[in-house]
Amino acid sequence: MTIKPGITVASAGAVTESWYPVTLPCTVLNALVKHIVYPDPRTGLNLFQIPDASDEFNDKYNLAQFSHLPDKANPWKDPYWYRTVFSLPANCRDRQWLAFDGINYRADVWLNGKQIAKARDMVGAFLRYKYDITDYINRNEANYLAVKIYCLDHIGVPGTQLTVFQAPRTAENFNGGAMKDVTFNIAAEGFLAVNYNTVE
Repeated sequence: MTIKPGITVASAGAVTESWYPVTLPCTVLNALVKHIVYPDPRTGLNLFQIPDASDEFNDKYNLAQFSHLPDKANPWKDPYWYRTVFSLPANCRDRQWLAFDGINYRADVWLNGKQIAKARDMVGAFLRYKYDITDYINRNEANYLAVKIYCLDHIGVPGTQLTVFQAPRTAENFNGGAMKDVTFNIAAEGFLAVNYNTVE
C-alpha cells in the first residue's frame, strides 16, 4: 500500500475511486468485512481467515495467507486513511471546532492540506479530542478532512480467551500485552481486538 502524504489526501485533487466508502463509527476491519474483503469474524471460525496485527500469531496459525495485500504482508502494520468532504451550512457560527468521539490508537489529522493534529499528541484508545479549526475551514467552498489512523503501540499476541481458571488478566498478560494501550475498563477488550485491527 502506498502511503500518501496528508497534504494530498486532504485536498481536492486526491484520487479516491478505489477507496471503500464507510459510515462512521467504523473500524478498518469492519469496512473490509462490509466490502467482503474478509469474512465476518463473528461467525463460526471466520476469525481464523483474517490476519492478525501480530506477526507471531499469523506465523503460528498461517494467517498471512489470507491477507488482501498482493504480497501477503500484514495488512494492519501500515496506517490507513479516512477521508471526507463537507461544506459548512450558511448559518454556521464564527468559531468552528472539529470533535472526535474516539480514535484508536494514534492519528494524524489534516484539513484542507494543513495538519491540525499529530499522532504523537492524538493518542489513546477511544479518547476524545477537540480542535479549533476556525483558521483552517473554508466557509464558502468544500472542505477536505483526512485522518491517518495508526495501530496500537503494543500489538500483543492474542492469548487464550476461554481457559477455565486461567491466571488473572492484567495489562501485561491479557491479550499478550495489548491492554497496555487501553485507557478504560477492561471489559471492552473483546471489542478492542477488532477495533485495533484498524480504510483507505
